[in-house]
Amino acid sequence: MVLSVGIMGAGRMAQGFDAPGSKDVLSLAHAVQRTTGMMLGGFYDIDPVRAQIAEQRWVVRESPRQRDIWLDSGWDIICIATPDDRHGSDLADALARRPRAIVVEKPLTTDPNEAIDLLQRAVALGVPVLVDFPRRFHGGVEMVAGMIERGELGNPLSASFAHSGSAVHSGVHMFDLFHQWWDRNWQVEHAGCSGDTNLLALRDGSINLPLTIARLPGDPYFLWDMSILCQGGQIALTRKPEVLEVNVPVTQLLYPDFQGLTPHLSFGMQDEPLLQRLMEFVLVVARDTNRARAHFVLELRRQKFSGRILKCLEDGPAAASRLVAS
Repeated sequence: MVLSVGIMGAGRMAQGFDAPGSKDVLSLAHAVQRTTGMMLGGFYDIDPVRAQIAEQRWVVRESPRQRDIWLDSGWDIICIATPDDRHGSDLADALARRPRAIVVEKPLTTDPNEAIDLLQRAVALGVPVLVDFPRRFHGGVEMVAGMIERGELGNPLSASFAHSGSAVHSGVHMFDLFHQWWDRNWQVEHAGCSGDTNLLALRDGSINLPLTIARLPGDPYFLWDMSILCQGGQIALTRKPEVLEVNVPVTQLLYPDFQGLTPHLSFGMQDEPLLQRLMEFVLVVARDTNRARAHFVLELRRQKFSGRILKCLEDGPAAASRLVAS
């Protein structure tokens, strides 16, 4: 059975980063068209001309231009790629139509509390909601998760995240990835700040992890860089094109009394069709109730973790020495 997909938004992430037939899959529209079992049905945009141009570009039939009528068109799957501040209302209205699944471009909403409320509503309705965090589906990310599970890297000792733009738009990628590797009941404490650089403490049992988050302006360049030091090495995501690296301690030739972090594994993050894998997973949870339930458990935990960090960053110095936990 082929599932019809409607996309809310007709901007770059929805359909403008690539084109039909492009080598790389960089937009939701292209990922849908590349995924067996899905059919791209149409676009909605607050600018009807932009929606019309997108449908012509991706060679799909014209869909209704009025928002409510478009939402009532019977989509099996709805993808939300509207501006960040509209995600909450768009998700609420999409849930009211009870499609088989919904994909939301990150962030789920700009308000962490609203995000949790909407996810819980989705659980009650039985509608799987997936946030577009494509790094989740990278083979290198899964390999690092295996190393952590086997104890090869030990516990995390410290972490530093640096990004341009807002934390709710750019930083959430890092928070989600960290929690994918270390799914714990982290408590989050604001320990201090200097300008737009914040020091947080993540605590779980005997682990007390310092986390530095540095935010830079969106211009003049894009920055997204994370490093996690562990007992048995370092995990780093850096550079453009983005590379995932695992460095491990190795005895140095010139200074044999010392061990230095040395490259062990390296993965190009753009070498795999991540958006297409996301859509393939959407099909799985849309068709399998048990997989959908398991996904909801993880999605709720990750959203709560990101929400605790965002709350600390929002409160800033006023949050010092105050724990934020579920």
